[in-house]
Amino acid sequence: MDVLDSLGRFGLTRQEAQLYLVLLAEGDLSGYEAAKQAGISRSNAYAGLVTLVEKGAAYLLDGAVPRYAALDPQEWFTHRIRSLSETAESLVPALPRRQSPNEGYLTVAGDQAILDRMKTMVENAKLRIYLSLPAAWLTPLVSALRSACSRGIRLTVLCDATLAPSFAGLPEVVIHPTVPPGGQIRLIVDSSEVLTGDGESGTPSCLYSRRPALVALFKQALGNEIRLLELGEAKTLD
Repeated sequence: MDVLDSLGRFGLTRQEAQLYLVLLAEGDLSGYEAAKQAGISRSNAYAGLVTLVEKGAAYLLDGAVPRYAALDPQEWFTHRIRSLSETAESLVPALPRRQSPNEGYLTVAGDQAILDRMKTMVENAKLRIYLSLPAAWLTPLVSALRSACSRGIRLTVLCDATLAPSFAGLPEVVIHPTVPPGGQIRLIVDSSEVLTGDGESGTPSCLYSRRPALVALFKQALGNEIRLLELGEAKTLD
């Protein structure tokens, strides 16, 4: 994980993030000291420290020489998340909305975009979830899936056998040990939406759709695969 990039998701430039890390590590510093520790020019350091204060990530200490200290990360993250949530609540009603659900085909590209789409589908599930995922994609989804099961959602998972313990203690889960071919991603929710694609290419890409014909096609294909796996499991027991 790139810490500077991750801090950027909370609204900091890389230079501001670098200064924030310096303040966390060193304690309160003057602009000159922060510039020296961060290895940047004094003018850039002073400008970055001012914006850190404006963004709530740092505060200015009174004194003959201005000094800056970082806000505790957990406290600042909480403030930022709360602020964004409040903004979203007021912004969503003000935005134009499509009158009918989009039932076309959408391309979802990139690791984070695909994971975000999967989490949203799981969180909005009302009845049932079918999924077949490589271990690298299933692991960050486990928490959302366990939460869905706690709401009574029935879950059928095709995954590496080593991940079965992740769902221990959940009565609404059926696990079929297998390794999805070619890193395939397949997720069907409530027989109403599907996400499918390649999770192992240079730039992972998936197709998302709510078209009933496509959802039914993938549900049937996944159902056939499950029946074959069940036959294999039965032979193993025999």
